Amino acid sequence: CPLGTNFAPRLGGGGGGGGGEPPRQNTVKQVPMVMVTDGSVWPGFDYGLEDSGGTTIARKGGTASDSASVAGQSMSGASYNEDDRRLRALPIVLMPVLSRPVVAPFSQQACGCNLDLSEGGYVVSRRCGCRDSVAIGSSPLDRQARGLYFEVELRQTVDGWLGGLGIGVTHTPPGRIGRLPDKAWRIPETFIVGYSGSLYLNGSETKVEWQPDTLKAGQRVGLLVTGDGRETLAVFVDGREALRVDGARLHEAGLRDAPLYPVVDVFNASQSLLLLARAVAPGP
Repeated sequence: CPLGTNFAPRLGGGGGGGGGEPPRQNTVKQVPMVMVTDGSVWPGFDYGLEDSGGTTIARKGGTASDSASVAGQSMSGASYNEDDRRLRALPIVLMPVLSRPVVAPFSQQACGCNLDLSEGGYVVSRRCGCRDSVAIGSSPLDRQARGLYFEVELRQTVDGWLGGLGIGVTHTPPGRIGRLPDKAWRIPETFIVGYSGSLYLNGSETKVEWQPDTLKAGQRVGLLVTGDGRETLAVFVDGREALRVDGARLHEAGLRDAPLYPVVDVFNASQSLLLLARAVAPGP
């Protein structure tokens, strides 16, 4: 994977129309939404991203060439408007709730030198050893009903290794990292859990009970930062909660009202995984 590449965000509207058609412009529209806290639902305010024809489009998905099915995942063909990130500089509880959120693929610019990244960007596989196997999402996580959520499916594991998958979120955009460190927890403003039963909050380690080295191929691991105003971090394995970290600890360590990118460390017992594009957080 290329390292040290400068990231130049693409500003402005979506993809241009061919055959003499004018380029389609993305507009912002206020539409009804729901916010969820502890299972409660109440009205709020949302911004629905639509094209000039009135058709709602996904915020993620890249260009049409990126929208081909990736391991059976149906992706939107709409262009992602980088300028829309300004809407995410909000507390999670105030972010727009998307009914069909799409998680963007891993970044080609922030991919460990020991990883192979699939053509679509959703599968990462470690070649050898256990280090330099970090991958960061190419775009911030969108808000869904319970908060910010993403999920991976383990494709291949290695028996007998101590320690496993690291999974978390980071405020550090992939384009601001000249060279990835050998471990994801070393990235500034990163909140990640796993490895050999460790929680790292912006570099500070605490031991936890969850041990990801027992995971098997086919199991799914999800990470949620709740949108109920508490910003609790929760880890799910096959839809069941495996770990919960109080949001106050995250805020003390530097969690702030800024975009959060998914981050994984394909460490030791984990060897290959798939980032699920349309995963939805389990219910409370």
